Amino acid sequence: SSMKNRNSVLTSSGIAFVLLISTLPFVLPLREPTWDAAVYWGAGKFLWSGGTSGLWEPLRPPLLPFVLGMFWRLGVQPWIAWWLLGAAALVGLSFIIVRLAALLGIRDNVVLLAVASPLVVFHAGRGLTEVPAITLALLALLFFAQRRYGWGGIVAAAAFLTKFPMGVLIVAFMAALLWSSERPRSNALARCALGWLLPIAAFLVTNTVVYGTPLLPFLQGTDVFAKAGIALYREPVWFYLVEALRDNVFFALAPLGFILALRRRTRVRIALACAALLLLGYFTLTTHKEVRFVVLMAPLLGLLAASVLDRWRMPWVRAALILIIVAQAGLGGIYYARYDAPLVPSVMATDAILAATPGPVLVANPRPALAIDNQMALLYYPVLDAQRFDDERGRLHRYSALSLNDCDMTCEDDACAAAKQRFLAQVDMLFSTTATVMRDGCAWVSYAR
Repeated sequence: SSMKNRNSVLTSSGIAFVLLISTLPFVLPLREPTWDAAVYWGAGKFLWSGGTSGLWEPLRPPLLPFVLGMFWRLGVQPWIAWWLLGAAALVGLSFIIVRLAALLGIRDNVVLLAVASPLVVFHAGRGLTEVPAITLALLALLFFAQRRYGWGGIVAAAAFLTKFPMGVLIVAFMAALLWSSERPRSNALARCALGWLLPIAAFLVTNTVVYGTPLLPFLQGTDVFAKAGIALYREPVWFYLVEALRDNVFFALAPLGFILALRRRTRVRIALACAALLLLGYFTLTTHKEVRFVVLMAPLLGLLAASVLDRWRMPWVRAALILIIVAQAGLGGIYYARYDAPLVPSVMATDAILAATPGPVLVANPRPALAIDNQMALLYYPVLDAQRFDDERGRLHRYSALSLNDCDMTCEDDACAAAKQRFLAQVDMLFSTTATVMRDGCAWVSYAR
């Protein structure tokens, strides 16, 4: 037993070391931040300043902003905070996956290459919710497999509060307890459900106090996704199947792993299979599709595939697995190393100019949250339309500065375009231009009184 534990620690440590080294080409040199990463950083400022700094979007899950806000309070720069958080997640994933593999009955650690995912490594340091969410989900699954049902429910709730679709995890746990051939403890269902409900109840009560309704984040999120970015993120129904295989071709064995789980019907296998199926089904049925959401499914699909490969002990299978994964990971690494453009200092400098004004700032893009600590109002939120332009035109007197980007102020109808022109005319009357920077054909303009 001590030898197995030692081998497990050595394997986990080796995987963690390789993953951490693999992140460096994705973060050095510094890369342009994503829209959502800027939102989460600004939301963290908002939470830890009591609303006097940063920005807030109610539809966002609160856990990642809360953690990032702690880094901001400590004076850590966002890019460093993102990498530190991503590195911690990757180390955690390494140890959790090796331990879960043992509980799944996987005896050969080589087959864990089937869990390899360039997408997970790439997204670890980008300040987004996917990698922390899947790390928490797998930790919850580990607790569940160890029959620590209360902790499994609590951590599953934390995954949900990091990424709302992770709510399927508690459904998978309930299905596993009811359907498994293993006889559960009489209070297993209650402990798991109670562990999940306690944090969720606190979240819903807080929503009621702050917004007047417990379901506002979900209702607003549904409305925004129905109206914003549909043309940009509309993909065919097979989108995630194709993207998952591009990430790791051995994910194609996951259906066999699902069938194996149904045959074995152990608690952990049923929970794993149900979680993978529910997440794939949910994201396939939504109109808003992005490659990064594969991150939420990749380790689950990989573990299902590994459970199949572990049964095929021929040396040529191991050799093919190693060669194919190394080649696919290398190609994926080369592609993602060029995915985000290098950081443009002049744009950051334009954002920083806004910090000279002490009052609130109206922004058309959340990016200034990375450079300034002002309180920010969002021109784009929840939906940028004619009504939004007219509303903000009437509130311009409240702001000490503006950050506008013409590429983030596009209109889809004539009414919106007319309202936009009225808004910009009023801006020119009340404010002076302090800086203009062109990037990729987009004008980033800062205004001050």
